[in-house]
Amino acid sequence: MGGFLLESPDFPVIPIDARQIHYLVERGYLAFPDVCRQTIWDKNKADRFTRAITVLQTLWFGLQCLVRRAQNLPISTFELSTLAFVFCTIPTSFFWYFKPLDVEAPIILRTNTRIADILIDAGDAVNKRYTQTPLDFINPPSQASLLTAFFFSLQCVGISGSQKSRPVKAFPNSKMTPPQDLSAKAAALAPIIGLGYTAIHLIGWNYPFPTFIEQTFWRVASSLLIGLVSIYLVFLAIGKAVAATLARRLYNADASTSLEFLALCPWLIQMLLFVPAIATYSLARLYIIVEGFVSLRALPLGVYVTSDWLDFIPHF
Repeated sequence: MGGFLLESPDFPVIPIDARQIHYLVERGYLAFPDVCRQTIWDKNKADRFTRAITVLQTLWFGLQCLVRRAQNLPISTFELSTLAFVFCTIPTSFFWYFKPLDVEAPIILRTNTRIADILIDAGDAVNKRYTQTPLDFINPPSQASLLTAFFFSLQCVGISGSQKSRPVKAFPNSKMTPPQDLSAKAAALAPIIGLGYTAIHLIGWNYPFPTFIEQTFWRVASSLLIGLVSIYLVFLAIGKAVAATLARRLYNADASTSLEFLALCPWLIQMLLFVPAIATYSLARLYIIVEGFVSLRALPLGVYVTSDWLDFIPHF
């Protein structure tokens, strides 16, 4: 993420986020950015027409699956896996409607104040070496992300997506911090989408697979997917209630979520928790994907039958 960059007299151009902009504007280091809605929308490479076509295509596919179900016609496991992605595509398109895409020409914000002076004025707030930019003290980078388990597991096997140069040229896209102060409806939406995505694979529980072993593996894989996601959601909910107390007692630190608490734990504990879970989830997802292709070798005859849409049109 590098939509906004900060240019100062004594330091290379650095990316800057919303909290850092607010901090600098509030203290008079930076003029309030003169950025209108049209300027932000211009950064979006996916226009309304493209988004509309994508949504219509996914809705059409989903409708076809429902029609086949109403006519007792089977669908392949490949189509079932696609349907799971359709289930996620619709809400993603809605929530990302105003999200810029592939920003190549960022907005440059200029300040006449030196970065060194900003750090001196901050005083004791600047108490450690920065990892991304010198303004890290305003909004410190956190390992408490919803994607922590995935990226930690990659690091354990020697794969790291972190940027090694300082300051960074753009903030990484791997950050997905749990939002704060959500309403009950909003907090319930994410579990519904997450569980719905994995639960769709359970529809194929009694599908006619080419072999009994493949059917058994599908049942195990789909059960593991929804089981691991359910455990993860429960883990987040429980952590919200006990993370602060445990963090103070065990590490004399602050933590408001289970992910922030785990970020304080020793590396070995994180590895024992994350690596087996992510490995199991990845293998289950891999089997679901591979089986979708492999099962095409022996499909039931009903898959080749075309739905008769006239049956759903009132006629006399």
